[in-house]
Amino acid sequence: MATNGTRREAYIWGASVVEVSIESFIELWERQNEEVHGKTEAQKQNRGLEKLSTEVQHLHSMRNLTRPSDEFIFHEDAEHFLEKATAITAAS
Repeated sequence: MATNGTRREAYIWGASVVEVSIESFIELWERQNEEVHGKTEAQKQNRGLEKLSTEVQHLHSMRNLTRPSDEFIFHEDAEHFLEKATAITAAS
């Protein structure tokens, strides 16, 4: 049977394992977040534009499946629009 000192040591060891695990999880999450979204404001803008560009291209690929009354939603030349677009204009 364990003494009180041994139980305390086991509790401290268990708490240390949890603490290290949480710190590692947070570090990995922050690293993944920087890779996906970028670290600087310029990187964030570029990554946002890349994501929006992919979405615009996907939506334009389905243009022929829409109703004629929805034609106004699409840009005549999606490629030209994306060349000139910023993250803010592409989102609108």
